Amino acid sequence: STPGNSTDSDDGDFSANKPTEGEEDLDMLDFDKFMAEIALTSHSPSKESHQGTSSKKLKRQSSRSKDNSELQSVKEEMNLYENMEMLPTEENPFMWWHENRPRFPLIDSRGGKPFYLPVRDLYLPTYYIEVISMLIINFSEVWKKVTEGGKVKEKKIMEVIRREAKNCCSTETLKTRLPFLTWVPIYSTDDLIGDFIAGLTVGLTVIPQGIAYALIAGLPPNYGLYSAFMGSFLYVFFGSCKDITIGPTAIMSILTYEYAHGNAEFANLLCFTSGIIILVLGFFNLGFLINFVSKPVISGFTSAAAITIFTSQVKGLLGIKIKTHGFIDTWVQVFKHISETRWQDLILGLICFIVLLLMRKLKDLKRFKKTEDDLSYQRAYKFIVFIISVSRNAIIVIITTIISACLNSNQPFTITGAIEPGLPYMRVPSFTITEGNTTKHFGELMGQAGAGVIILPLIAVLENIAIGSSFSQGKTIDATQEMIALGICNLGNSFCQAFVTTGSFSRTAVNSNSGVRTTAGGIVTGVVVVLALAVLTPYFTYIPLASLAAVIMCAVIFMVEYHDIVPIWKVRRTDEFVLWVSFLSCLFWKLEYGIVLGAFVNLLILLIVEANPNIKTIPFLEEENGVPAHIIIVPKCGLLYINIEKIRTYVSKTGINMGQGSVPILLDCCHFSTIDYSAARGVEAMLKDFKKREQLLFFLNASPQLQKSLRALCPNIIFVDEGNIVDTILEVKALQEKGDCTHNCATL
Repeated sequence: STPGNSTDSDDGDFSANKPTEGEEDLDMLDFDKFMAEIALTSHSPSKESHQGTSSKKLKRQSSRSKDNSELQSVKEEMNLYENMEMLPTEENPFMWWHENRPRFPLIDSRGGKPFYLPVRDLYLPTYYIEVISMLIINFSEVWKKVTEGGKVKEKKIMEVIRREAKNCCSTETLKTRLPFLTWVPIYSTDDLIGDFIAGLTVGLTVIPQGIAYALIAGLPPNYGLYSAFMGSFLYVFFGSCKDITIGPTAIMSILTYEYAHGNAEFANLLCFTSGIIILVLGFFNLGFLINFVSKPVISGFTSAAAITIFTSQVKGLLGIKIKTHGFIDTWVQVFKHISETRWQDLILGLICFIVLLLMRKLKDLKRFKKTEDDLSYQRAYKFIVFIISVSRNAIIVIITTIISACLNSNQPFTITGAIEPGLPYMRVPSFTITEGNTTKHFGELMGQAGAGVIILPLIAVLENIAIGSSFSQGKTIDATQEMIALGICNLGNSFCQAFVTTGSFSRTAVNSNSGVRTTAGGIVTGVVVVLALAVLTPYFTYIPLASLAAVIMCAVIFMVEYHDIVPIWKVRRTDEFVLWVSFLSCLFWKLEYGIVLGAFVNLLILLIVEANPNIKTIPFLEEENGVPAHIIIVPKCGLLYINIEKIRTYVSKTGINMGQGSVPILLDCCHFSTIDYSAARGVEAMLKDFKKREQLLFFLNASPQLQKSLRALCPNIIFVDEGNIVDTILEVKALQEKGDCTHNCATL
């Protein structure tokens, strides 16, 4: 725009015009909400073309009193700006300061004109948010100029915003973040039948498991059911794996007990924080963090957790009422109070345990030969046997509850007792918890949880992704989407008084074997749990604890990953050591400390191996067929600070001892995929060592990125390829003999 012309500033144009006569009555009390903008109106480098500037219209009218003297001072300041020459030059393309006033340089996204803002006038009203965006754009372009040596490229901020918004709202992105959009349009009657049967079967499985897992977490039985329905509903819309079922699990229950110690409000708060952390991991694609926990560490942790959970249920099987802490303490207390065993609970528990194991194998029995036709009655028989097998937990709990209720007048068993009926109240988790006369705020609670704040969500993510990979049937699992889905599920669960949940191995297997077609099966599962809470909670009072103990013991006994011991030993014995460190520390110390120790030992072993690399030497000590003598050294590792001294010492000793201080050394860089600053400094020192004794050192097969990094500190380093080794050595030697070449002073 040119001075005197009217310009609409709503489109984001930063050029400005002088105020007209009718615009001089301004409310100066609100003037601090505006900022003066000075725009240069020409692209020409000539002096005359840059002297015309104008101010932005100040359009705001007000009925309040006017301060003409202050207005006059502003106008004088604007006139002063008009005569300032502030164009960038070739020598100083980004003029940050003016002799009279400091200013920020910008690049106008519309016309490509340099634009400057006075520092003291830089206010942040709502309609100047684009100015901040321009500052960010400008910084990124300056950084690109410094790092890449290219010219500053102007970007149109609104185009960038529109493009990113379009990408975020594209069909592909929506289908990725809302996976149910992919199967809803093609949902069929067969899908409905398969999902209904699978959802109903999982619902009958999760009810007894939820009650039992709540007891592991030290919470009332109804909290297990509170944790079983909201996640099922939410995963339908955000989950990407049709087989996974979200709900309480044995491992999450024992970890919840470790941190919440039976406090339902604290367990609920941990569910909320875990959901937030998992969501953050998902949104920022930080799933790579779980790669620091290796398979041996997970195997040791899972096995120790299974044995710990199994041990914790021994007292319930015996009918002994004791408080225990950890694996060793539980067995000590059990043997101390073994005389208090209730024989009724023991007999009932053992019968339930044996029957559950038999029913688990029921589905594997082959009643008919393969040669016979698959008749309808055979299919019906197989279906009934399958339903009985996968619903074994519900069947056992129902039968024992009926027996217990019938004997209520003379109750022989230890029962769960009164359970709060009905659905949970939907509310925000409490961030302040009162225990006795002590009130703990959020910070104190997080300090009390310690590492559990991070370990709970990480283990939940590990378990969920491991399950998804196991049942993906060869398909790639979107780990980011699974983390987002799990985070949303836990966040939703936290408003239903639930504790931390994740995917369940056992229920996912039941879901898959039941013929689930889509994640819609979770709706049926959630409805079954809601109906149980609304109608059946009065009857849960009579559930014998011995039968619940048997259900838990049968579920976790198969989680001990003993089958990994031999294969890990055969593949790598250091991994076997890591497995046992993780297992023993989790079992005899604490689960949360054990997994951290296992991961630490695993990383420590990796660092030790990297710090002591395997280095191969290939000597050519005699000149043959015109090929000069030389020695090739091949380190099989990356070039990092932890091994650079080892490599430097080895190369120097080889050059002196084997190369007699004169034979050229070629350091093969084919395995140097990475390098850091300390390693680059080590290479620089290595070159100086060779230069002192006038021995040649070449770097063979270096990648372009490695060459760029090393040249930053060693500009005269010599790189060679396998095809020109001989020519390079001969050429450098010839130059040295003539005295025209200082060792490593030319890059060939």
